[in-house]
Amino acid sequence: MSDSLGPAVSEVNSRLKSRLFPGSLIRWDRRRFSACVAAIAAAWMTVLGARYVVLGFADVRGGLGLGVDEGTLLSSAYAAGDVVGVVIGCWLATALSLRRVLLGATLLFMATSVLMAFSPPYAAQVIVRFAQGMAGGVLLPMAIVALLRTLPARHRALALALYISASTLAPQLAAAITGWLLDHWGWRALFLANLLPGIFALIAGFYGLPRERLRLRPLLHMDRFGMLLFVGGLGMLACAFDQGNRLDWLQATPIRVLLFAGTVAICGFIYHVVRVRHDRLLNVELLSRRNIVLGILGILPFSVAVTGCSYVIPQFLIQIHSYHPRELGAVLWDAGWPQLISFAGAVVCLDRKWLGGPRRLLVLGGVLVATGALHDSLNIDGSWEGGELRIGQILQGLGLPLILLPLLYLYVGDLLPREGLHAAMAFNVMRSICGTAGLAWVSTLDRVREQTRSNVLMDHVSTSSAAVSARLDALISAVSMRSSGSDQATEQALHLLASNVRLQSQILAHADTLAAIAVVTLIGAVLAAFMMPYGSGHPSSNVRHA
Repeated sequence: MSDSLGPAVSEVNSRLKSRLFPGSLIRWDRRRFSACVAAIAAAWMTVLGARYVVLGFADVRGGLGLGVDEGTLLSSAYAAGDVVGVVIGCWLATALSLRRVLLGATLLFMATSVLMAFSPPYAAQVIVRFAQGMAGGVLLPMAIVALLRTLPARHRALALALYISASTLAPQLAAAITGWLLDHWGWRALFLANLLPGIFALIAGFYGLPRERLRLRPLLHMDRFGMLLFVGGLGMLACAFDQGNRLDWLQATPIRVLLFAGTVAICGFIYHVVRVRHDRLLNVELLSRRNIVLGILGILPFSVAVTGCSYVIPQFLIQIHSYHPRELGAVLWDAGWPQLISFAGAVVCLDRKWLGGPRRLLVLGGVLVATGALHDSLNIDGSWEGGELRIGQILQGLGLPLILLPLLYLYVGDLLPREGLHAAMAFNVMRSICGTAGLAWVSTLDRVREQTRSNVLMDHVSTSSAAVSARLDALISAVSMRSSGSDQATEQALHLLASNVRLQSQILAHADTLAAIAVVTLIGAVLAAFMMPYGSGHPSSNVRHA
């Protein structure tokens, strides 16, 4: 009797599980799991590696024996290599297979990290840094394609969340890791730290990523002229955006030349690719779908939004309170741990179609990030330190995943499987260019607002003669004990007054920049409202999802 009840009990249990957890269980095998590990490790290695150098730039520049101008050229080389790598990597993947390209780019990223740690000559540093950026540009689109191919379609939100965590969560963790590495191992460790996730990516990818045959046609029949225009134009624009703030944009001839030549090359590529019927480098038919176009455009407000907690707040703490990267880690983590909650909630909402779908989540994310940036903008002052930024950081941490995850979810919902590499190329090209352009815009705005605020404050100082005289007298009396005479005491007092003006102008400039970030993020939230429901633009379906 009990034997006859066994199958019935098992069937009841399976039905109960399917009702309680509909579509939530993945039939994992070791190769599927290894492929996911490879993709995640490669993406995190890329983002962390780039972030280490940004946060520890002063130490890296000093260790390599470079001046400020020479150091910024290394940054431009990486930015140009990143966007070039996206195009070349997606093209090579159509011929050599995703497995070969991902593993090869991982090896290249690790090799260039080791070379940079051993301080090659300056010319070699620029070449190696460009190659490292190119490897990073290859890895990010390969990672998302690998995750989408590995996980079933019903777990698309989970695949995208694992990929996006590298863009939103990794930069927050990088500050603490950078400080620890600099304190214990020195600047070389910032490059050598890339070896650990790289080894994980290589081992897991070699075992888990599927083997595919070589396809020689994309290599033999490539659009060489289109490739030259696209890669050249993107590289020149990336260099112009990266160096624009330092050289004061159109006031410098190199920036004017780069912007003009890059724009002409991109326009030429668009005209060329529309006329080409076969072997296109980029599938322009994707741009006929609303969610694809709005998804690509939506990357720009996201790139601006992420600078609030990844650039403006660190700059405020470094300039005003002389924070070290080690001390930044605790502050930026306030924008990190809320993302774990936000990712989990967003994945569940997207899978179960709660809260009205991805468009409402996208709007909610924009509102949260804008509220956090505006909160910091209205309250920031010279007495603020890390702990007092917590509310704004938490709001931005909750909002960032709710921007990029639903945006990418709507983007891939209109794609056919064969369009994956073309779509990954378009998205990641915009990610790279908009990331560089967004940071350039924010840093330029911060600098210009500082200059404007400084001029206004100096005008008030010069016109308020009675107040200025009283303040100078107080400063002179304060420094007179450490001065050799009245003239030196007056000079020191004037220097302290000018320092106070500069300090206040920096604080007000950061507040203005955070307010501008809030406005841009809200504009992105409005843009999200015009996106179509998930899957409504899919070529093989006319079904309208709520």
